[in-house]
Order: sequence, then structure tokens, then C-alpha cells
Amino acid sequence: MVGFRELFHFTGGIPLNLFVRFGSDNRWHFHKCLELGYCAAGNGELSVQGKNYTLKKGVLFLVNPYVVHSIQNQSADFAMTLMQMDFQEYESLCPGITSLDFHNVISGGLSEERLLTLYRFVAAIVYEASNKLSGYLLRTDSLLRALAQFLVDYLTVETRQARGPRSAESDRIKHLIEHIDVHYNEEWSLDELADMVGLNSQYLSRLFKLSVGLPLTKYINSVRVKKSLPDLLDSNKTIAQIAAQHGFQTVKSYYTAFAEVYDLPPGKYKRWQKNMQREKKRLRPVESDIQLNELFDDLYTYIQNSEMRTFGGYGLSRQREKTGARRA
Repeated sequence: MVGFRELFHFTGGIPLNLFVRFGSDNRWHFHKCLELGYCAAGNGELSVQGKNYTLKKGVLFLVNPYVVHSIQNQSADFAMTLMQMDFQEYESLCPGITSLDFHNVISGGLSEERLLTLYRFVAAIVYEASNKLSGYLLRTDSLLRALAQFLVDYLTVETRQARGPRSAESDRIKHLIEHIDVHYNEEWSLDELADMVGLNSQYLSRLFKLSVGLPLTKYINSVRVKKSLPDLLDSNKTIAQIAAQHGFQTVKSYYTAFAEVYDLPPGKYKRWQKNMQREKKRLRPVESDIQLNELFDDLYTYIQNSEMRTFGGYGLSRQREKTGARRA
């Protein structure tokens, strides 16, 4: 079951959307905002630009704007904190910030000192947004601006203009992705798709792989596979019926595409999901504020012993005690 708990949604002019997500929907998608995620519990997998990354408790990851990705849970207790930051608001303060690309996956590619600083920023912002104590909007705004500067100073990879498609081309890729999501089970030729977005077929192939990280055919098959999951898991249809209804010409092509996405054939994946559902029934859903704070306890340790005046959240331990007493 997929669910989420919103903590902060572009409040007070602050360009931040912050929520906790439980489970995943496996869809390929993208955001107009930079997305910074923290795995708070369980295990999952992030697929981005043709690569898969393991998500486990404590892992940070970052996905650039307009980069297509998917997140899937691999355990029943999988939970993530997701921050979406619209740096368009900071363009006047830092010209060019909306054209920057940052390190896609954080935890494996930073020095210990910079990674610790990033954890502290994330922890402090989550704390302020979830507890909403007096003055939290001012502190959250200050933290987010400081985080933006930290990303620009230490995590910049290159400018998107130099590497990726121009905005008009981005719009064409976006339109194509939206079309595939709706009409995924139809048959097209590459020329037909290219005509639809007004591009040469060879150029479309190069542009799509540059933008998404997957060849167009593999992307279409991955969408078809993920759209087929409800029929695979919750119906009595045969594999042949499922393959045909979701755009595959043969059962073999469905098996091949399925294994490329999930590293398992359809039958084994179905058995694994049933076992996970049985496990999920034994777990208590995270609903209350107190349970959310328990979910964030490990994250909050990154700011317990730091000089929080640097991050805008001084007096953290005393505030948490006060918060706990108020809710008790």
C-alpha cells in the first residue's frame, strides 16, 4: 500500500515541498524541482538514468529536475522523506542556479565532512517542518537558502544547458513521456513517435537517451512492465494474456523486459510480493506525530551534537523535550 504524510507544502513563499512516503508506486516520473530523499526505514531501489541504486535506512539521494526515475519498495516497512526544492525562486539571488546539475546519488560520492553537513541540513529542515514550533518558517527559509548555497558550492556537476536538451526539446521529451504513459500498450514505430514530437527519428533516439538515461524502446517496455503489475498480482489472467494486453508481441519479450526491470521472472516476482504482503499485515502503520518522530530519530542524531546555530535550529534537545511533553 502506498501512502504519504505531508509536512510542508510551499508555505509562506518558501520553495519547499516536504513529505514522508510509505511504499512506492513504481512509476517512471520526473519533477520540475530538485528532489532530495532520505530513506527513513526499510529497503528499496532507485532507478535513474539507466542505473539502479540500493536504498536502505540512512541513505541520501538526489535527483535533478526533469530526470526520469522510479522508486520501488523491497520491504513492507519502506519509508522515505522527500524534499522537493524549486530553486527558480532563488534565481535572482544566484543567477544560473536553475541550470545547474548536481550529483545524482549523494551517499556514495561525497567526503565524510560534506556528507555530514548535508545530513545536518536535511535533519534540521525535517525537524523544523514536522514540529512547526514558533518561528519555524523563518528558520526553515534560512536553512533552505543555506542548503542551496551548499549544493552550489560543493555538489555542482555541470550546467544543464551544456549537457542536456534545451527547454523546447525538454518539452518534447516531456510530451512524449506523457503520451507513452497513457497509450503504452499501443504499437508505434520510431518514425511515428518522432513525427509526433516533430523531430528526426535518429535525433529523437539520441535526445531521449540523453534526457532519460534509457533507450526509447527499453523505456517503453519498462512502462509496460510496470503497468502490467496489477494484472500480474491481483488477477487470474495468464502470462500470455497479460503480455498481449500490455503491448508485448510475445510472452518471451514480456519475460525479457520484466527481468530487466525487476531482476526476476514474473512468477517469482508474484510469489515475492505475496510474501511481502503477508509481512506488511504484521506491521503497524505510521500515523501519529509521535511515531513520525520515532521514524526520524536516527536522522535527528545528525544535529544533536552539532553547533545548531550554524543551521538555524538552536536549542534542539530542549525543544524536543517541550514538544514531547505537549503531545503526551
